[in-house]
Amino acid sequence: MSHFEDLFKAMSEGARLSRGNYHLTLYKLLKELEGVPDAALITFDTGGYPDQPYSYRGYYSDLCFSRSDQEITVKDFIGTAKDCLDKTFQGYKGGDYVMAKDTPLWVAEYGSCGDAIIGIKPLSSDNVILQTKYVD
Repeated sequence: MSHFEDLFKAMSEGARLSRGNYHLTLYKLLKELEGVPDAALITFDTGGYPDQPYSYRGYYSDLCFSRSDQEITVKDFIGTAKDCLDKTFQGYKGGDYVMAKDTPLWVAEYGSCGDAIIGIKPLSSDNVILQTKYVD
């Protein structure tokens, strides 16, 4: 790897860690879902249910979930999220990106930019909401 590539990688990692300060990260997501009933449904505050994970279009090193009309339980979503840990995803325009505990999370359709996932709000023992925020 060249000096330039090393520098670019270090800068990208620093930016990713910074985004993790206001985003929910993969690890924080899993921690916040501990103790939530397995059968609870999980939705986005803007509507829809989390679906397929992939490398985010805006920052390929970040993880994104698409939106679906199909209900998903906390148990199934935790399984999907855990499967992403240490998994390599291909960026929208190429490159391999490993999703780690400190990976920031987004919601968007494949190939599009979207909203940051910033938190979890339990509504009841039957429903949990993923809170999102538009980030410039």
